Amino acid sequence: MRIEQRLCREKYTRLYVCPYGGMSIKFMFRFAGGHKALFKPAQTRSSARYMAEIAAYRLASHFGVTMVPPVCERTVS
Repeated sequence: MRIEQRLCREKYTRLYVCPYGGMSIKFMFRFAGGHKALFKPAQTRSSARYMAEIAAYRLASHFGVTMVPPVCERTVS
């Protein structure tokens, strides 16, 4: 399964506050298989907009750049 599909569809077992610093609020997903992913909720600060990260990943994928981590847009209840 591609990593983007896993990020968008796999059920998570735990969601907790990310221990890493920065300007935006972040959470960590822990998936059943032990994988972890970062989750950034929608925020008002322009420097913390998750849409910019999605756009960066899509552009990088289009041009074959592999240094940008995979992302997807996902709703969490």
